[in-house]
Amino acid sequence: MLAFSWGRYGERNSQSAAAYQQEAERDQRAICPGRSGTLLAECFVEQSRAARDAYRAQQDLNAQRDMSLWAFAMFVISAITAGLTLWALWYVRGTLIATREALVDTGDATKAMLRQNEITEQSQRPWIGIDVKPRLLKLVDKAIRVELDVYCKNFGQLPATDFQLYFKLTWSDGTQPNIHHGIWDEFRPRENPTRSLVLPYDSLHMPYWSLQAIDSIKWRKPPGREYAVPLFVVSAFYKSSVTEDRWLRTDKAYYVAQLGEHWRTDATFEKGAPYDLSADDLVIEQITVSTFGD
Repeated sequence: MLAFSWGRYGERNSQSAAAYQQEAERDQRAICPGRSGTLLAECFVEQSRAARDAYRAQQDLNAQRDMSLWAFAMFVISAITAGLTLWALWYVRGTLIATREALVDTGDATKAMLRQNEITEQSQRPWIGIDVKPRLLKLVDKAIRVELDVYCKNFGQLPATDFQLYFKLTWSDGTQPNIHHGIWDEFRPRENPTRSLVLPYDSLHMPYWSLQAIDSIKWRKPPGREYAVPLFVVSAFYKSSVTEDRWLRTDKAYYVAQLGEHWRTDATFEKGAPYDLSADDLVIEQITVSTFGD
């Protein structure tokens, strides 16, 4: 459009110049005859000057018209450009919204898949349960001997591989109720070349004994009785084919207590008492809530 307007402008200029030249010659022939000498020359000059002035006025008017047309053309182009820009922005907005919705749908699908995998893993993986039974608590010279039986059973659907069991019996003065958490943190699985295996619904029995010198036990200080509480902490580590290299674990903690009158239990043992207790005299009190734990 702009090229067409510029061509029209050039063509009109050429036509106007020729037309005004012809008009000046007609005026000269119509007005100047009958004059001679200097008057004739002045008449020709005057008519030529008048033709040039009219031509210039017409050129100015044409230029103003062309500038108006040019401004209108630029306005139209700007309006079209703005419309295209708004359309592009709206299109990009729609694309971004669709992309965000697709990402949300993909995220939801991924979460659902991960949740389903987790449910499948939980239903198929091995679960090691731990049970402890007392056998003996006896004063031997200047030490206390404790004997326990530790039983582990796989209640899951798959074998427990790389099975490892760690346990520790410690004596506490009763002022640290959560001491077993620190002991659990001390237990760390190691890569076991023997590849111990616990099949589904299979059980393992591991006897445990401890001999603790009386002077090395942390007794509850006076006033009051001098006593200590035996705490048995145990952790089982194992792997599974559905969890690959991730270690699974079961943590348990128990008090070893003596059975008193009316079936009352007492987990405190006094310093210097001549204890000679068998399995019938002892009980195990679990201080962790869940049967299984990871």
